[in-house]
Amino acid sequence: MSVRELLPKIEDALSRGEDVDDVVTMIQLLADARARAKHTFVEEELSWAAKIICIILDPVKPPAYQRIATQARLEFAGIATHERLRHLFVERLERVAMIGDLRAVVAHGRFLSAISGRRSSTMARTPAVVDRVASVYDIDADKLLRLYESMRTVLRRRLELRLPDAERLLQAVFTRCAEEGQHILNPHGWLLDTTFELGEQLRSQPIVTAQPRLEDLLRDREDDDRALGLDAE
Repeated sequence: MSVRELLPKIEDALSRGEDVDDVVTMIQLLADARARAKHTFVEEELSWAAKIICIILDPVKPPAYQRIATQARLEFAGIATHERLRHLFVERLERVAMIGDLRAVVAHGRFLSAISGRRSSTMARTPAVVDRVASVYDIDADKLLRLYESMRTVLRRRLELRLPDAERLLQAVFTRCAEEGQHILNPHGWLLDTTFELGEQLRSQPIVTAQPRLEDLLRDREDDDRALGLDAE
């Protein structure tokens, strides 16, 4: 079995804001780690890895685990194209995720550990995408994290978005900001304007199935900016 054989199931199970290449990368990385730890073949571990990462859903996995797994995947948005994120993902894999069966991992409650190192307990919860933006634009990660958390609060209170929707919106916008390299001259302003503009659009379409994809909204906004000559601001 290869990861590509799992693509139909993966694509059907994606949450909004998730990229299929990112999820395929995570499955492959976990399968590689399990094969090394258990001295098995990668092909034998792919299905287990997909189930642990919660793309191929099993009745054994409770909703709480599915939510934690979804947040863990969103935290590594962009992993398919960023080597540093791939290394970080492997470093954070729990031992049980590399050697345990599905029930053991679910009982443990997560497959990734918290970020370790010199950070405080608050910074240990920093989404990886915040670090990416801070690194790309050489700006203070602590201040950017506070901006991220403030925007999440406003999205929930003022725009009344559900927490998962607010997180996915922030992940998508921060990811796009990082991908733009240093073409955005004012990243703080761009993040604020883009996040709340898209948040208003999402709020105006309460039926989930009718909501546009975040990528489409971002693309439309960039087309408008280019037409007005604002694409570098």
